[in-house]
Amino acid sequence: MPTFAYTAIARDGKTISAQVFAESRSSLAASLKRRQLLLQDCREIRAPTISASLTLALVSQLSGLVGNGVVVERALQIIAEDSHNPKLSSLADLLRQGVKRGQPLSQALLEIGRCDALLVPLLRAGEASGEMPRILAMLESHYEKRQKTKRAMIGGLAYPAILVLTNLLSIIGLGVYVIPVFKTIFEDRMQTLASSTRLIFWISDVLVAHGVLMVAILGGFAAGSFLLMQRSDAARFQWDRFQLTLPLLGPFIGKTQATNVMAVLGLLLTVGVPLVPAMELAIEAVSNRPVRLAMGEALKQIRRGQRTSTALRDIPGFPKLVNRLVTVGEETGRLGDMCQKAAASLAEEADVQLRAIVTALEPILILLMGGVVSFVVLSMLLAVYSISDIQ
Repeated sequence: MPTFAYTAIARDGKTISAQVFAESRSSLAASLKRRQLLLQDCREIRAPTISASLTLALVSQLSGLVGNGVVVERALQIIAEDSHNPKLSSLADLLRQGVKRGQPLSQALLEIGRCDALLVPLLRAGEASGEMPRILAMLESHYEKRQKTKRAMIGGLAYPAILVLTNLLSIIGLGVYVIPVFKTIFEDRMQTLASSTRLIFWISDVLVAHGVLMVAILGGFAAGSFLLMQRSDAARFQWDRFQLTLPLLGPFIGKTQATNVMAVLGLLLTVGVPLVPAMELAIEAVSNRPVRLAMGEALKQIRRGQRTSTALRDIPGFPKLVNRLVTVGEETGRLGDMCQKAAASLAEEADVQLRAIVTALEPILILLMGGVVSFVVLSMLLAVYSISDIQ
């Protein structure tokens, strides 16, 4: 959840400045309005991101210590003093200071920086249920699997990425330095050349004349898009919605979000947390904004007495497996177990789908870049053969 530094005006005219956690600027304004404060100005403070490797190191060491009966504050002290990783030692020390001030571990972590969407809700669940060792063990297993999948994905994409970069640089080099030399040779017989050759010459002219401007425009567009995503809630919402509509990425994102929700719900329900508080914590594990909004509407329906399976039926991106297993859980009285089963099944499907995407991407990129290079080479050969025909 982002941190906002805001300035507000109270009813007596006094100006109040502070920092607070809020989901968005609009939610901050609504919260201040309930306190009879008028929001005058606010800006989001970008907290540092806690990396996935650092998160795994912290969770794995906490799991080993807390699982053997060491209290959280003492476990953090041990990690801070004994770890050979200076970043992990610093993180553990900051968390220990927050815990010593009376904060729960989840709150201390939330105030230090941005972390994985699943971490804080599950830590809160462990604090509320007294099942912290079990929660930490589950998180350790989850992050280890994710790290393994990430390494496999990076390894699978390394060769295609190098291939694409090398081919792009080669094509740009040809277009800027080599093809212009060929063009001077065929300048007087341009109309007799094949249309593909003339197209290559035209692209080369554009690169030579406007290449720097094109790079500047693309860089400015990328930077502007990034800033817009960072500062506009509406733009981020539309971007998240667009991702869900993509052919391969959309289903994968939906399965990932459903996995997080089902994992949190299953764990909380099996340790005795009531459904509504469990849903509130599960919503915090959702990073996609349209899914999060739909989950909020589902929570309202559950509070009004609606069945969980019915409330979750229209969540965008959620596979039908979720509704089917949740329905079975409601009918058998084992909703928590069915949610955990759904989380395990969806996590496995998402992992298989990710590996399939990476595996299919390599030959596609090879064929694509090979086709581009072949088109350039054949176009130049046609131009050379045209000289022989003329002679």
